[in-house]
Amino acid sequence: MQARRNNFVILIVLLLFVLFACENSKIDDDKLVKIYVENLIIEETHQNNPEVLKQQKDLLFKKFKTSKDEFESGLSSIGNDKDRWEKFFTKSKELLEDLRKSGAVN
Repeated sequence: MQARRNNFVILIVLLLFVLFACENSKIDDDKLVKIYVENLIIEETHQNNPEVLKQQKDLLFKKFKTSKDEFESGLSSIGNDKDRWEKFFTKSKELLEDLRKSGAVN
């Protein structure tokens, strides 16, 4: 009986740890915008070279210390929230315009 109880406690602690870790891995909206814009630029720039495209995307996710799956999950988390999508695309457009003005992109 004691062994069962210990296993149960260990299981609960592990579940809490996993839930806490998952909660902390979410990408905030500002970071999501930056990844989204840079990803668009990478896709447009390297659309004709799949190898370079993949390499650049891998570097992008590494730069932001995230993964493609976390990025896609972050986009999915916006769901049907119209206000959040509007803010997301407004920030994305502003960032892209700032990059154009600075000469970082054409």
